[in-house]
Amino acid sequence: MAAPDSNVGFKSLTDAQLSQRVRAGEEPAFDELAVRYSSLIRKKALAFRKMGLEPDDLFQEGTLGLLNAALAYRDSGDASFATFAGLCIERRMLGAYRSAARQKHIPLNSFISLNDE
Repeated sequence: MAAPDSNVGFKSLTDAQLSQRVRAGEEPAFDELAVRYSSLIRKKALAFRKMGLEPDDLFQEGTLGLLNAALAYRDSGDASFATFAGLCIERRMLGAYRSAARQKHIPLNSFISLNDE
């Protein structure tokens, strides 16, 4: 993460403009987006927390969803960046929930070694 004062110039940019800067590789642009969308990510995480997932894990998944949105967003579509980002964040969290619900790693995590006495 960049220093707090390094993204002062980004505060006046729109979300779509920040998305463009993220695609250009400017890390402080994503830092600004993350600050703007952290409350939305936390709000969406609350709904999935009731399903047994850890809040920190959900927040991390939501942040990755925001990054995916910033990298994939194109201003030529009908949706605003906020709408697109909300969908990407929610889909990322839903994917994490589905992965956890499959419980495919339970046999590996709960096996008993035949070599133990």
